[in-house]
Amino acid sequence: HPDKCLDDKAKIHFAEVSEAYSVLGRSESRQEYDLNRKVNAFGISADAFQMHYPHPPPDLDKVGFEAYGDEMRRLVLFAI
Repeated sequence: HPDKCLDDKAKIHFAEVSEAYSVLGRSESRQEYDLNRKVNAFGISADAFQMHYPHPPPDLDKVGFEAYGDEMRRLVLFAI
C-alpha cells in the first residue's frame, strides 16, 4: 500500500491494481473486458481464425485409401 511504502513504484503498482480491480470487480465491466480481449487491433475476433473440425476427426487412412486407392496401397507396401 502506498501509505506503508513511500516508493513511487509502489504508488504506480497500487494504482494499476486498483484500476484492474475496478474493471474486473464488476460483472458488467468484466464482460466488456473479456469481449475486448477477444477482438484484436483490426477488429477481428480471435475465434474467427479457429478451425472447427467434425467430431470425431476423420480417419485419414480411410480417406486416403478411398481417394487414392492403388497409389496408397503401393506406398504402404513399399514402406514395409
